[in-house]
Amino acid sequence: MTRNTLTLAVLLAAAFLQQGCAPLAVTAAAGGAMMASDRRPPGIYIEDENIEWRVFARLREGFQDSHVNATSYNRRVLLTGEAPTAEMKKQVEDAVRGL
Repeated sequence: MTRNTLTLAVLLAAAFLQQGCAPLAVTAAAGGAMMASDRRPPGIYIEDENIEWRVFARLREGFQDSHVNATSYNRRVLLTGEAPTAEMKKQVEDAVRGL
């Protein structure tokens, strides 16, 4: 095997191994761009994202009948969507307020 053929084979093998890195790099770049264009400090931005994830986790646990979205901005949560009853709406609000 010649040196050029061996080099080509190694490069092709490396390219196949790095297929999973491209989506991760694109996602990281997009997240960085979103954070850079936001007026909030990076710490608050990250905290708001964590709040949203915790709210979604809480809603998945006990409120499958409702369709609720959560948006966090400066550590305040806006709930939008719909619940089948006023009682469930109150339960969702109380569950999120507990976070």
